[in-house]
Amino acid sequence: MTSVKLGKRISDAEITNVSGQLLHVEMPSAHHLYWPDLDVDVAIESIDHPERFPLVSKVQSNRHCSGRARSRRAAEWQHARPQMMRK
Repeated sequence: MTSVKLGKRISDAEITNVSGQLLHVEMPSAHHLYWPDLDVDVAIESIDHPERFPLVSKVQSNRHCSGRARSRRAAEWQHARPQMMRK
């Protein structure tokens, strides 16, 4: 498997207005953390070894997609999320 070459860093990440929501964390499996108030789940391995998980987006701009394509992708994500948490 080959990975995409990382681009140049253009800015640091910033997270705002989530202070109380960060405290509500669940551990649905031994390898995942989940913040239900934020609808965010993270594999613990990605925290321990972030170099193994490059940030690569395959999402196209909404102006190039029909409403049907956006709905299909949303449905696919909802179907894939429980499977990702089981791994």
